[in-house]
Amino acid sequence: MSAMVFGLEKPCHLRLSAVRETDSMNGGVYEEKAAELILKPRVRTYREKAGRTAIRDASWEKAQARSEAVEQMKRDWKKIGERCVVRCEDGNFTMPRLSIVFRDGTGEGRDFLGEGGEAGRSAALPAGKKRGGA
Repeated sequence: MSAMVFGLEKPCHLRLSAVRETDSMNGGVYEEKAAELILKPRVRTYREKAGRTAIRDASWEKAQARSEAVEQMKRDWKKIGERCVVRCEDGNFTMPRLSIVFRDGTGEGRDFLGEGGEAGRSAALPAGKKRGGA
């Protein structure tokens, strides 16, 4: 009756699965120690607050990644320093050693750089193209 007077229409009965100190029927609730129960809302959008942590110092990892990137760039520049000669009808074309791959419609590709870094005449034009015309 008092619940209706003070505004609590739907009383919520809480059940705690903790071990009680005594099973005596004659013991009162005020004779036991208080239990702490954390209630969480039953809504979908509820999220617990994230624990705050200090910002981690990642300077060593950054320096390590930077040195690896510099080493990779040095290796790449060494590869670019290597030269190959493409022999064409109107002269020789000297360029950095690159792998030239022409792909047809099926995804198959042919690599036109041969042994020693020299390409044949077919490297100058893709397969099926003619020189001097459309």
